[in-house]
Amino acid sequence: HLQLQGPAQEAIRLARRGRPAEAAALLADAEVADAEAYEALIISYAAKGQAEDARRWFQRMIDARLTPSVKASCSVVDAWAKRGDASRAAELLEELLASGQELDRWAYTSVISAYVEGGDHEAASSWLGRLESSGLGTDEAVFNTIMKGLVKKQDLEEATAILEKMKDAGLTPNAISYTTIIGAHARRGDSAQVNTLLERMSSAALTPSDVTYNAIIGGFAKQGKTSEAARWLDRMREAELRPDVRTYNRLIGSCAFRGDVEGASDWFDRIQSEQLKPDEISYNAAIHACARAARPTDAKEWLERMSQAKVRPGVVAWTSLISACSRAGDDEAKELAQESLESMVTAGVQPNKYTLASLDKLLGREARGQLLRQLLGEEGEAAAEARALAPKQRVRSKKP
Repeated sequence: HLQLQGPAQEAIRLARRGRPAEAAALLADAEVADAEAYEALIISYAAKGQAEDARRWFQRMIDARLTPSVKASCSVVDAWAKRGDASRAAELLEELLASGQELDRWAYTSVISAYVEGGDHEAASSWLGRLESSGLGTDEAVFNTIMKGLVKKQDLEEATAILEKMKDAGLTPNAISYTTIIGAHARRGDSAQVNTLLERMSSAALTPSDVTYNAIIGGFAKQGKTSEAARWLDRMREAELRPDVRTYNRLIGSCAFRGDVEGASDWFDRIQSEQLKPDEISYNAAIHACARAARPTDAKEWLERMSQAKVRPGVVAWTSLISACSRAGDDEAKELAQESLESMVTAGVQPNKYTLASLDKLLGREARGQLLRQLLGEEGEAAAEARALAPKQRVRSKKP
């Protein structure tokens, strides 16, 4: 075992740095199993949502007659839940319970949340009942996770009712509980409910934080209700809370949603007047405003400002510029789009499916394909097409 100390420790290091495949290669041929290395690998795979790999190494650990920790066991259950596969997560939890494996609330909460997000409230309620009778009990985090799942499903009536269910369970809704549901009603544009819930929050002796106000501002901003979002910014200041770059980014984004280039520029300037530093999201939102308004020249100027500020334009910025060209649709815009794609590729930024869609609309698919072959070669074009068609893996948040 001492001879394996080096490889085992290296595998642990790699796994904890989010490189499970490399860690697995080190452990695959090991003659003596190292429990700590196995656990690090399982947890790393689970964190990436690679449920099959996490489950396979978990089984290898059991076959090696090693006892997984609570964290490793719960991680494997959560990996399936992150994939949105509530049934597989529940089946594994059943297996672990039957084998007498020690678990904590996290495993149950992952299954409950997956069922809530999948719309199977009956199964979620059943597992909540099993958690309550397991001796582990429930806490605020469990109910907050259920609330988030309901919010994601847009079931705000049931999500709001969770506040009372928490009280019935002898628990007190906390700031996270209220902020979650307040932000959800703001995203629906419901000012009356936001105010009502803020009053309930204050009555519970909880003070809204900058997180709460940012959730409200972001919610109204997402609806394109910039004036309402700005009023909540004023209330945030009245509460002696300081807005940060993320606050202003939400307001720039709200203007971008409506194609309000001047409004986006004004809020961008506010960031600097507040002695804050605009970030990549700030510039992306300003460029997106130009795209929505079909103003490619302005979009190009913003991208140049971004570069001058030593903020590297990524695929979002370049794609928004090309989208602005696509919306404008004239010959000058076509020329700018082709120049932008060339600059994008030269900068080492690979086009995504939205880049290709904008180019298809502007140039036509055949001309776009020819342009990509000129810039990337046939293999590069094929790789770009493959990335555009690849489905994005669904991964939920980590441990509640």
